Amino acid sequence: MSADVVEERTQQLGRALLAAASAYRPGPAERMQDWLLAVTAGDERFRGRLLRYLDVLASLDHDSGGAETKRLAAEYFGEDFPGLPRGLRWLLRLARDEHVPARVVGESSRRAAELFARRFITPAGGDGVGETARWLGRHGRLPSFDLLGEAVLSEREADAYVARYLELIEGLAGDPAAGEMTAGGVFALQVSLKLSSLTAHFTPVDPEGTIARARPPLEAIVEAAERSGIGVTVDMEQFEYRDLTWELFTRTFARGERFGGWPGAGIVLQAYLRAADRHADELVAFVRSRGAPVQVRLVKGAYWDYENIVARAASRETPVFTQKSATDAAFERILARLVGRHPALLVAVGSHNARAHALAEALREAAGLPDQAVEHQTLFRTAEGLSRALARLGWAARDYVPSGELLPGMAYLVRRVLENSSQAGILLQGRAGAPPGELLRPPPASPGPEPSRPAATPGAFTRAPEARWFDPGFREAFETALAETRQRWGERLPLRAGGAALPPAETRVITSPSHPGSEPVGVAEFAGVEATRRAVASAASAAAGWAATPVAERAAVLLRAADLLYARGHEFAAWVVHEGGRERSGAWTEVEEAVDFLRYYAAQAEELFGAASGRIAPRGVVAVIPPWNFPLAIPCGMTAAALASGNAVVLKPAEQTPLLGGRLAALLHEAGVPDDALIALPGRGETAGRELAESPDVQMVAFTGSRAVGTELHEIVARVEPSGGARTKTLVAEMGGKNAVLVFSDADPDEVVDGVMRSAFGHANQKCSAASRVLVTGPAYGGIRDRLVDAARSLRIGSADAPGTQVNPVIDREALQRLRRDAGIARDEGEVLLDRLEERAAGGGSLVLGPLIVELPAAAAASARTATEELFGPILALIPCASEEEAYALANGTDYGLTAGIYSRSPATIARAARALQAGNVYANRAITAARVGVEPFGGMKMSGTGPKAGGADYLWGFVRRTDLPADGAPRPGGSPEAGPRGPVLPSLPWDAPLERRIEVVERAAVILADQGRRDGASALLSAAQAARRELARPQPTIPVAGQSTELRYDTPRGLGLLHAAGPEAAWWLAAPLLAGNGLALFDAPALAPAVEALLRAGAPEGALRVAEGLEPMLLSARRPEVSFAASDGGPALARALHGELGETAPGQRSLKALISRLDGPQAGEPGFVRRFCWPRVVAVRTLRHGAELGFGAARRPGPARGGS
Repeated sequence: MSADVVEERTQQLGRALLAAASAYRPGPAERMQDWLLAVTAGDERFRGRLLRYLDVLASLDHDSGGAETKRLAAEYFGEDFPGLPRGLRWLLRLARDEHVPARVVGESSRRAAELFARRFITPAGGDGVGETARWLGRHGRLPSFDLLGEAVLSEREADAYVARYLELIEGLAGDPAAGEMTAGGVFALQVSLKLSSLTAHFTPVDPEGTIARARPPLEAIVEAAERSGIGVTVDMEQFEYRDLTWELFTRTFARGERFGGWPGAGIVLQAYLRAADRHADELVAFVRSRGAPVQVRLVKGAYWDYENIVARAASRETPVFTQKSATDAAFERILARLVGRHPALLVAVGSHNARAHALAEALREAAGLPDQAVEHQTLFRTAEGLSRALARLGWAARDYVPSGELLPGMAYLVRRVLENSSQAGILLQGRAGAPPGELLRPPPASPGPEPSRPAATPGAFTRAPEARWFDPGFREAFETALAETRQRWGERLPLRAGGAALPPAETRVITSPSHPGSEPVGVAEFAGVEATRRAVASAASAAAGWAATPVAERAAVLLRAADLLYARGHEFAAWVVHEGGRERSGAWTEVEEAVDFLRYYAAQAEELFGAASGRIAPRGVVAVIPPWNFPLAIPCGMTAAALASGNAVVLKPAEQTPLLGGRLAALLHEAGVPDDALIALPGRGETAGRELAESPDVQMVAFTGSRAVGTELHEIVARVEPSGGARTKTLVAEMGGKNAVLVFSDADPDEVVDGVMRSAFGHANQKCSAASRVLVTGPAYGGIRDRLVDAARSLRIGSADAPGTQVNPVIDREALQRLRRDAGIARDEGEVLLDRLEERAAGGGSLVLGPLIVELPAAAAASARTATEELFGPILALIPCASEEEAYALANGTDYGLTAGIYSRSPATIARAARALQAGNVYANRAITAARVGVEPFGGMKMSGTGPKAGGADYLWGFVRRTDLPADGAPRPGGSPEAGPRGPVLPSLPWDAPLERRIEVVERAAVILADQGRRDGASALLSAAQAARRELARPQPTIPVAGQSTELRYDTPRGLGLLHAAGPEAAWWLAAPLLAGNGLALFDAPALAPAVEALLRAGAPEGALRVAEGLEPMLLSARRPEVSFAASDGGPALARALHGELGETAPGQRSLKALISRLDGPQAGEPGFVRRFCWPRVVAVRTLRHGAELGFGAARRPGPARGGS
């Protein structure tokens, strides 16, 4: 039969099908639901809020009084939705009306949600399943039952999921249809199964291990189904699981296997995948070799939104067609192929598109196949008119029936609402009365070309694509690199500066944390003091030449290095596994991050030097002192920033991972960095590191590591007067954290457990950003605690090179012994919930430590070492909190302020918690680790670091100095009349008022000055106030990523500051720290007296602004622990003097003290000046929810039509 004849028959059958479907008359509840779905289609913002509200309702069973439910209704629907019908707007207002009892709102909301869900989801248990099967039978349809609750995060949950399937099959065995075969040759009763739910660790990183874990439960289910006469269809899920699912399916059902001849096996094929034709080829080849039939359910695909969001976030090409017409064409093309393979392939069409079903029947007729040889599947109660029409026409009809409770069914329900309300979807078009000709129109013969990744803007930063572990070729290349680099163990890293050898003080044997008793990974020559001095001299001699290299050329070198590193990514990741002891997935993220650092800083350097040309210069020689826990990414980031800014670099890699430092330097040399401009110098911290810190020929130290070393470095560099053009020796430091995750009663437990496992036990918690405390408020604590413990019990510990490892070894024996001591204290301080610390994994090596979880009462947590000190190992404290305020107090009650997590589905709670938490990076509803370059600039506050944030637009300011310095003025003698033994009386509090109030006061002070005829001062105050609105009132941009809303906020004052300002922009220097909310002591600035008086008259609090005389009291005050920063618009002499006094860390000090001066950074009147007086904070909120973009804010970004229908 020709294509034209098939098309003509398709149109005939399609019109008959649509006519039969139009005869269906839904009941009142279904009509109301369909009306609501149509309404949501016209208002994306309302649809997102509605889905969020439905989502959270499922977890509010504890809210018997309805207060929480009503509060959330007010949050989600508190805004006006002018496009909605008047009656619906009235209902929304009623839900938030204070006169309507909360219990009424809660109960009515839950009942409505339950009714809505029960349209699509059958209740769990034998009664619900049996009744649904009988109901379908009365309407001429068969079921395929799918059990919801696929988010399996522990082996206990996986076992329970399998047990539920066995119970379901046992119940179906009593149905009269059990064991019967349809006319099409498949079992009348069927279950559908997602293989990722059979094990807690279903991952393409470890395909063989995953198959070994998932195949036994799969075979147990199939064996039960075989006994009961029930078919089993394996669902396809997200793309990253596709090949793994296919491999597990084919191994289980291949010829010669236990179920190789069983006729009840089925699998799904997704036509929206670009590789769908290849997948069809694989399926045809498999059934040919198997010799027994397989049912294939051809669908377009249910994860289109998810796949596109994930691909964009990962900087990868999307695996799905972005044009609906391309998906439709692929579906029809593949359908024709599969129908032609009958009876080896038993085709089932899964669609709500009348054309798809009509075409399948036309193709069946053209192939001469018997009636009902093709099955027609629809989703239960999603398009009831179509489902009934299929049966009424005598076609083989089956419903895909999800079964379960509302909470685990939310992901499915969200997808159904999205599908039903999609403007491009066939369901809404049908309900809207689209004519048959439109609904049955064939896809274009040649759909437009599919775009790949969007073309990058020339010169713009583009993130490296994330690892493709789902790609067998990628895994094979990594395994090859792992083996080849293993053959190179024992290589020697000689100590050299440029072309000359340096005398080593010692030779260090470097062993792998995974195999500490094996042969060494390599041998490194370590520098002593003499070699360090010679290396510094060599770098200093090259500094001027590299600084004179045009910034565009420096950027080009870094871009070449990025390309080289990405091309050799497997090799470098393998060395991270071997030497750094990171499991393979984490090792590859280091390659991605390092590549991103190189590219990002290359772009930022061109931008910075272009904007500030003639006003900035490199500092000179920068000592880069990175940690061992990120042995590639962190040294690469700090080194790239220094080189991009025109500095020469002496890289002293961590003692545990010196070889990777040498390999990184060699790659940068190959890319074009002169040998002398970058020197890799392994050595001990107490010798080489100290010499770099103390050397006047090193103008800057970039450090990441412990708080103890960071504070010592701060003191050392403050005492050094550097050579060259730099006036002070500078430190940029990141020093760790004691990071808390806060869980609120409306949190999604699945998100909590998954995020905490990643945050607390990834890399054995050896990350400064890792979670070490989980604070849970409200009634959710017991359930969260139990699931966290079960999930941690299921984590796989082992060597870093084993593909299944989730918790890799600790770095060395010293860390092992320290953590054993810390664990002993943790056991004494809290109640042990899980103790796997000394558990040994086969082949895991002697440095493996498993998770230890203890519970601490809130009253003890404030002082317990386990809850206040950074431990850097897999020890987690769970702390139940009586209130939100108690959780904030505990979270902020340490000296650190690096990262924090929030789990809540309340926009108001997230906003409130984000404001309250004192952390540089705050994450909501996602893991608190894995900050991405340019997306979540990384760095903390308090004793977690100095700033600026790594991977952010301000970072390179730390690596350059100003050249437009004022001359030193004659200091005014004298001291403050208020001076006592500790210096003058300082402000007692910051200016704790809303930003807009602070701006109003400064603007009012400007008016006062203008009335006095002081127009220069008035103009400066007004300009500063306007800058504050731009820089502090609005979040600063970061690189956007799909699935997350990210803001860079400057809303946290540094604290108490000291100021001397006497130059022409003195009023700017006075206003900026006050606008940022700091308390300020003003020294030796008589010219600012009118401005100070005006500010106080305008409403500035006297307690936040004090005036003292003389500079000696200022220097004396700089030593006081309550001081956070000193600022001066004066010349280099005063800046140097202040710098020396700010270095020491005193007991009770809140942070390392900062110098804000004319020596570096943006200056008065320049963009970024006001925000120098704040701690920057990233607030990142995950908006990817149940596979869809469901942000709290504006409507979803417009995009191409969905691939499924």
